[in-house]
Parts: sequence; C-alpha cells; structure tokens
Amino acid sequence: MLVKDVMKEALCIGPDETLEATALRMKKFNVGSLLVCEEDKAVGIITDRDVLMRGTASSRNPSQTKVREVMSSAPLCCDEGDAVEQVVAIMTENHVHRLPVLDGEQKLVGIVSLSDLGASVSHRAPYEVIFHKTMEDSYGRSHRVEQRRIVIGRALSKEEAVNAAIRSIEEEEQTVWETFADGYDVVEVQSGQGQNLETVERTSDREAQVRRRAYDLWQQEKCPVDRHDAHWYQAGREIEAEGAAARKQVHPARH
Repeated sequence: MLVKDVMKEALCIGPDETLEATALRMKKFNVGSLLVCEEDKAVGIITDRDVLMRGTASSRNPSQTKVREVMSSAPLCCDEGDAVEQVVAIMTENHVHRLPVLDGEQKLVGIVSLSDLGASVSHRAPYEVIFHKTMEDSYGRSHRVEQRRIVIGRALSKEEAVNAAIRSIEEEEQTVWETFADGYDVVEVQSGQGQNLETVERTSDREAQVRRRAYDLWQQEKCPVDRHDAHWYQAGREIEAEGAAARKQVHPARH
C-alpha cells in the first residue's frame, strides 16, 4: 500500500495568520494540527499543543501572535508514492506523528498521520531549541522572553539540533540569529518508564557566541570533519580578546 492510498487532504494556514484564527480553524475541522503553507509548500506545522503551550501559557496575545512565531519549522516530508511501511519507519525514527505528502513536483498534495497508517509512537521530538531575548520589566528587573521555539526531530546530537535551529531562524529572518535573540536554551526529551523526561540546558550568551564563531570557522575551512575542538578553542580565544579590547576602551587605564 502506498501513502497516496491513505493520505488525507492537507488543511493549511498561512504563517502570518494569528493563533486565534488557527484555533478557530482547528475547532471548525476538528483537527489537532495544521500545516503552515506558502505557495503550495509546507514551511512548518502547528499543533493544538503549540497554540496552548507556546501561545496561551506563555502569555502571548492570541489575536496578535502570528503562526510563524510558534510553529515548528522545516517539517520532514514524504512522497505520495512511498510505501506505507517505509513512512511508518521514518516517522518512528524521527519521533513525529504527521508528515506532509508531496507529489513528483515537490508540491503539497496531502498529509498522513500515524493513525492513518495504523501505527503509534509515544515519543516526542528529542530536541527543542528556544531562542530568547533579555528584557526589563517596569521595575527594572531582567526577564528572559521567548522569541521562537524550534522543534528538531532529526538531529543526532545537541550540537546538530542547535545548528539546524539557527539555520532555520536565519533563513526565515534573513539575518544572523544574534540580531533576533540574545541567546537560546536547549530542551532534550528522553523517554523512559512510559513517560517523556525533559532536560533543559540554559545556554549562556558567551557559549552562544562561541558556538556561532566556531560554526563560521568551520564553514570557512570548507566543513572539515575533524576540526571541532580546534574551532571551538579558536572561537573562544577570539571572543575573549574582543571582549578584553572592548572593556579597555570603556575603562582605559589611568596614569
């Protein structure tokens, strides 16, 4: 049996629609998720959990918050001619419950879920990268305010998940991620004893800077496979030197 034999019509919403409009559409069609589409292409997916946890529970105004602010970007897709067994294996391996379906021209033609395929998966995506800004409230107290949460279900490591999330942000915003956020946290999801356990790693601004610089160095050297430690060390030294020079300009030595 092929995917095209069991897939359903894809229900879409635009990335600039509001969470309020999203919730109303989900209620109208009695569904728990919508594909986020632009020009017959799936650019993301948003679920009822996204609306609740990343929207309402985060004190975002549902009539003003846009879908692109809380959706999961760059969804994994399958082909309408793929075998059902193959797609079940892909979904199980990548911890996803739904896949957009594309035709031979890479246009969106439907969506398939594990329930459509007669399978189930209990695991969530293994990584979430949360980009945040530090802002002050009316009392002058600093708070981390979530800017975007990217779900990565295809990463082999935390570093790979972070790099994938950064690429997604920079492609969408058309700028380096540091202009969009001050830092990011990484949530790792592990399954055990029938439940999902979350581990949150708070990433400091300095580590975020070093990671970015090391990634740039790696790209400049044409992406070698054995220079990770060297790039990380060099990036750290460069940022420390830049910081020292900046502090010297602000607080020049007195004679």
